[in-house]
Amino acid sequence: MADYTSVEEYTDRYYKLMDSVALDSYTEKSLSTTKFIDSIAMAAININDSFLMLLTKGYQFTAMPMIRMMVDNCLLVYAACIYKDKEVFFRHFIEGKELNKLHIG
Repeated sequence: MADYTSVEEYTDRYYKLMDSVALDSYTEKSLSTTKFIDSIAMAAININDSFLMLLTKGYQFTAMPMIRMMVDNCLLVYAACIYKDKEVFFRHFIEGKELNKLHIG
């Protein structure tokens, strides 16, 4: 199982940091970036947790799709890195639109 202490520590540090920033300083851009990072981080934690739980219970073949889900998660981060207009990418992601409709060139 995942180390819940480290996850809790991460969440505590993250929310303390967010509380230290004035709400007036948030922009649409920073909120969409924050939502993207939050969703990627939480997905990674949950996928890893599920994988480890299934593996320790002896369900190796059932755990295999979790690897694909983690690869998809990593590809989302890579796509965000190579897309030039980050604000458009994050907004597209947050609104649940298909990312394959975005063009890099």
